[in-house]
Amino acid sequence: MQGSASFLRALPSADKEELLKLTTLVELPKSRYATKLAVTSCPNTRRGRKAIFSHIEVYKMVESIAGRMREAGIRPGTVCAFAMPTSFEAIIYFYALMWIAAIAAPIDPSLDEQAFQKALSDVGAKVLVSPLADDSEDELTLKCKNASAKLDLLDWHIHRTINEGVILETHGRMTGAGAAWAGGAGDFKLDPEETAVHMSSAVGVVPLSHRALCEAAKSFVSTYVLAVNMSTMLAPPLHDIHGVLILIAAFYSGGHIVLPGYGGFSPEKFWDLAKAHDITWLSASPDQILDLYEANEKTSAIDRQQLTFVRSCGSTCIAPELLEQVEKSLKTPVYESYGTPEACGFATANRLDFRRPGTVGTPVNGIDVAIFDMDTRQILDTNEVGEIAISGQHVAQSYLHSEAATEAAVFETEVMDDEGNRGTLKWFATGDRGAVDSDGFVSVVGNSRQLRAAEIEAQEEKKSKEIEEEAARKAEEEEKERSAVAVLAAKEEGERLRAEEEERLRIEEEERKRIEEERREKEKKAAAAAAAAAAAAATAAAAATAASLKKEEERAERSAALTRAGIENPDDLDDETANAILARLEAIEENHRRLQQDVEGRNAAELEEMRRRVEAAEAEAERALNASLEQNGQIHDVRVEELEAAVRAAAASAASSASNTREAVKAAREVADAAYGTNQSQPVEVKESTGDQGALTKTVRVPLDDVEAAMRNHPAVSVAKAFGRKDKRFGAEVFCAIVPKRGARVSEPWLKLHAQSVLPAPMVPKKFYYMTEMPTGISRRELSESPLLQDLSSFSGFSDVKHVKGPQWKPKPKRRVDA
Repeated sequence: MQGSASFLRALPSADKEELLKLTTLVELPKSRYATKLAVTSCPNTRRGRKAIFSHIEVYKMVESIAGRMREAGIRPGTVCAFAMPTSFEAIIYFYALMWIAAIAAPIDPSLDEQAFQKALSDVGAKVLVSPLADDSEDELTLKCKNASAKLDLLDWHIHRTINEGVILETHGRMTGAGAAWAGGAGDFKLDPEETAVHMSSAVGVVPLSHRALCEAAKSFVSTYVLAVNMSTMLAPPLHDIHGVLILIAAFYSGGHIVLPGYGGFSPEKFWDLAKAHDITWLSASPDQILDLYEANEKTSAIDRQQLTFVRSCGSTCIAPELLEQVEKSLKTPVYESYGTPEACGFATANRLDFRRPGTVGTPVNGIDVAIFDMDTRQILDTNEVGEIAISGQHVAQSYLHSEAATEAAVFETEVMDDEGNRGTLKWFATGDRGAVDSDGFVSVVGNSRQLRAAEIEAQEEKKSKEIEEEAARKAEEEEKERSAVAVLAAKEEGERLRAEEEERLRIEEEERKRIEEERREKEKKAAAAAAAAAAAAATAAAAATAASLKKEEERAERSAALTRAGIENPDDLDDETANAILARLEAIEENHRRLQQDVEGRNAAELEEMRRRVEAAEAEAERALNASLEQNGQIHDVRVEELEAAVRAAAASAASSASNTREAVKAAREVADAAYGTNQSQPVEVKESTGDQGALTKTVRVPLDDVEAAMRNHPAVSVAKAFGRKDKRFGAEVFCAIVPKRGARVSEPWLKLHAQSVLPAPMVPKKFYYMTEMPTGISRRELSESPLLQDLSSFSGFSDVKHVKGPQWKPKPKRRVDA
C-alpha cells in the first residue's frame, strides 16, 4: 500500500510539485480544492442541525478568524490553548493559528479543574479559547473562567452562526498594546522548524514543528494511498495527536471529514453516518474499533457502507484471533499502527501488501525504529525486549521546559554510512517497551512512561533539593561574611560618627555666633529703618493732609461756582463731569465778555457817530440860521425830525446789544444743563451755526420724547429711547437706541431716512444703536454709557427668523415738530 499518493494523479504537475514540497501548515487548507467537500459537521447539541462546508468555505472562515486574532494582537509564537469537543469551530481555530504562525495547544476539556490548570501552565498558554455556551454555569465555561483568572490568561470564546459562520469573541481584550500588524508584517516570517503545536504526552509537553507535522501527514497519505474526495470520520479528539494527524492528512489530500457531533464517536450511529456521507476509511483507537465490532455483531449487516480500510492507532495490538473476527465482521482490513506524540502520531504501520497480525507494523517513510537498553544506550538484538526509540524527519527534538525529561529520552549513537563515514544519529525514546523481529515488524509489549515520569520527577526533586541546599549553604556563608563585615563596619561607623558629631558641634557653635552677630546687626538696621520710616510717614501724612485740604477747598469752590451757574446738587457729579461743566461755563462766560465788549464797543461808536452827526446838524442849522439872519433876517425851518430819528436809532441799538448779551449767557447755561444735568423729561439743546467763526450760534431745544415717539412709529422698531452726549462743536448731539421687532429687517440708513422724513434736521439722531432688549428703569445718562449698545453695522439685518418678507410700509407724511 506504500507508494505515491493517488490524489496527486489528478493534479497539474506544478500543483503536484508544490504539494510534495509542503513544509508549513500555513499553506493549508488548499484553495485548489475549492469546490470539493471538506467538512460535514453533525450537530453538537440535540437541537442543532447538520452543516456542510467546502474547502473554499473553510478557507474563507480560516482567513477571517486569522485576521481577527492578528487584530487582537496575536503574533507568531504566541501559545494559544483551546479546550473544546471535536467541532467545526475547533478545526477553523486550529488552522487559523497555523496561518498566523501561532502555537496551538489543544487541552483535554474532560480533565478535572486541577489537572486542567496544570495542563495550561505546562504548555505556556497566553490565551484560552472555549465554546460560547448558552448557560453561564456550564461546567467547561466555569472551568475555563477559573483557570484564566488564576493563570492570567485571555478568556476568549468561539461559536458559529448560520449567516456569519465561525465568530471569535475576544470581549475587547488584546494580547498587546495594539494589533499585530501595527508595526508592519516584519514579524510574520515563518521557518518550517518553528513550533506549530504543543502536544501533551504522559511524560511531558512535546513541541512539534511545522516541518515535522507536514512530513508526518505526507507519509500518512502516501502509506494509505489517500485520494481526493475520500471521506473519513474524525474519531480521535483534537487534543490527541492522532486527531491532529488525521485532520492535516485529510485536508492535504483534498479529502472529506465527518465530525461525529453530540457525544463524540458512537459505534451505534457510525454505520448510518458512514452510509449518509460515503465514508471510505476510518482511523480509530483499538478500543473504539472493538466497540464498533461489538455493536456491529448486534445489528444486521444488510446494505452497510463498504470501507476501504480501518486503521488502528494505539500502543497495544488486537489479538490476532480477535483481529480476524473483527475484519470479517467489518468486511474490511484493519491495519494496526504505532505513533506517539513524539513521532507526530505516525512511526510504524501495517500495509496491504506487508502486514503481520499482532504487531504494529514496520517503520514508515522517513522513520527509523530501534530497541535500546536505556541503561547502556545500546541497541538490542532481534526479538530482545527493550525500550522503543525512534529517529527521523518527523520526530520531536525535546520536551518543553523539562531538561530532566529531555536528558532521559533524547540521546545520540554513532553510525557509519555505506561509504564508511562515521556520524551520529539522534534518538528519542518513546517510553514504550517492545521488540523488533527479523522482518522489521515491531511489537509493543508494555510501556515505561509511568516509571520514567516517576524517575524524572524524582530527579527533578533531587535536583531541586540540591539547588536549595546549595543556596542555603551559600546563604550561610554570605551571612557569616556579612556578620564579620558588619562588625568591622560598625566599629568604623562608630569612629566616623564620633568625628562627625564633633565637627557638627563645632560648626553649630560657629553658626550660632554668626547668627547672633547677624541678629544684632539686623536689629540696628531695623531700628534705623523704623525711625526713617516714621519720619517719612509723618511727612507723607502732612503732605496728604495739605493735599486733602487743598482738594476740599477746590471742591468747595467748584461746587459754589456750579451752584452759581444754576446746577442743582453739584456734589453728586463726578470730578470729570464737574470739571467739564466748569470749563464749559468759563468758556461761555469768556465768550459772553467778548461779545459784550464787542456790542458795547459798537454801541459806543454808534452813539459817538450820532452825537457827531447831531452836533454837525446843530452846527449846520445854526450856520444856516445865522446866514439867513444876516441875509434877510428870516429863520429857516430846521429838520428836527431827522435829528430825533437818529437819536432813537442809537438808543435802540444800545438796547439790542444788551438784550443779545443776556440771551448769550442764558443759552450757555441751558447748553450746560442739557449736556450734564438733564433728566428724562428735559430736552437737549443743539446749536446751529452759519459757519462764520465770529457769528452767533442758534440754540435748538430737542424734546427727546418726541424723537422716541417718531422712531417708535417705524414698523421695524419695538422700543426706542433717545439720549444726548457732549459735543465740542455743537454742545450736545442726539443719539437713539432701538430694540427691533422679532423677524424685522432694519438698518441704520432706513432708520435715518425715516427720522429725516418726520423730524426737523436738528432732531434727527446722529447715530442709531440696537439692543436685544431694553433694561428696565435705565436712565438716559446710564443708557449713553451702557456697554449693551451695539453698532447696527454688525446687525445681520434680520431678527431671530429664517424667512422675512420685504418691508410692507411706506414713510408717513412729514409732521411738524416745534424746535
